[in-house]
Amino acid sequence: ATSVEKQQEEAVMTNGCEVIIEDGALVCKSAKIGILSEPSTAEGSEETRGIKVIISAGNIFHPGSCLLLRLPSTDNDDAGSDESGTMEVVIGKDNLFEESSRVVVDLKYEKEQRHVVMQTHNRFAPFSSVTCCSIGSANAFESSCRVQCVSIGSGNVFAPLVTFHPSTSDITTPEEEKKDGGDDGMSEKVVFAIHNATWEEQTPSSSNDGRMIRTRPHCHGVQRNTNQVNDMLQTYKNIISKHHAVHSVGPIANS
Repeated sequence: ATSVEKQQEEAVMTNGCEVIIEDGALVCKSAKIGILSEPSTAEGSEETRGIKVIISAGNIFHPGSCLLLRLPSTDNDDAGSDESGTMEVVIGKDNLFEESSRVVVDLKYEKEQRHVVMQTHNRFAPFSSVTCCSIGSANAFESSCRVQCVSIGSGNVFAPLVTFHPSTSDITTPEEEKKDGGDDGMSEKVVFAIHNATWEEQTPSSSNDGRMIRTRPHCHGVQRNTNQVNDMLQTYKNIISKHHAVHSVGPIANS
């Protein structure tokens, strides 16, 4: 392994994060799965809860892909009552993490011991960047898009180069997002930009007319995205197995 690959492998198990790979999942050794390195995390790493990440069958992590967890600190009232136990974070089946994609899962408001943070058949295209508390099924995050919000439903497409974060976990809880229509409002839609605008450039009080970030219905979005991801997974499975070093099934051991 190269020095870069070695450093990335060592980063997988930092700060008490354990990674379990289920049979049928492919995780390249140059992929990075671990805890987001932040000053608060680094200083209080001995006080954070233990984390076990379960990579379900059918997932593919390409070389250079990245899945990071942002953890609650123990002095956070929202961290849950049983802070001493290990939290299980589950990545659902058949998700595709392509080269240089970056997914950050924010566990700030999570109180359960076992949390399915992502469902099935999501595609994270090259150089996409997503920060979210939870993600549904069959979403397509296209190349170089940047998405930051509390929760995402199912069957959405975030077009290439679009920057979209109308709300973040720092100002809105998942319960508030759902009450405001966050989950229902972000299902089976296509989110795209006009003139390379970003959501932050919109006027909050403006109507949809004149907005440069737009959405439109994505008819049968879940089924269409699921079919596309299934086709891609089958193709990439053969390529990854043949040409790249992958972790063995089971726990990823420190090396």
